[in-house]
Amino acid sequence: MVILDRKVICKNKNILYNYFIKDNLIAGLVLQGWEVKSLRLNKVNINNSYVTIINGEAFVVGLHIQPLFNIKSDNLNLSRYRKLLLSKNELDFLYGNLNKNRHTLVVISLFWKRSWCKLNIGIGIGKKLKDKRYAIKQRDWNRYKERLIKRN
Repeated sequence: MVILDRKVICKNKNILYNYFIKDNLIAGLVLQGWEVKSLRLNKVNINNSYVTIINGEAFVVGLHIQPLFNIKSDNLNLSRYRKLLLSKNELDFLYGNLNKNRHTLVVISLFWKRSWCKLNIGIGIGKKLKDKRYAIKQRDWNRYKERLIKRN
């Protein structure tokens, strides 16, 4: 999937089912050399990842990058926090939204912008069970309407 000069590496498909996305933001990502090589081969999983702010810096937690087969795994820390490259204003915006009730910073997608790896972060509000059921009901109803229109 290519959008303008963006090539999507990985996308969190369950994010719209579990969260209402209020706003989103694009951030750079600090990576090691072997991580970039693994990203080029799409060996990454962002399903359980989120963003946290520690000492005024933003970090992504739970981003699992599978190492290549020829990398020595003696000194690799696969569960390390990866720093996000954000400006002071963006950090203040994220920190202000993180402190609000029921808000969380979730990872929506990971993509290449030219030769740089970028992360799409969303400010999400967790859905309750009734909201999820309503979303399923609306989706099924829309499918049924499309079938009726197609049939007639």
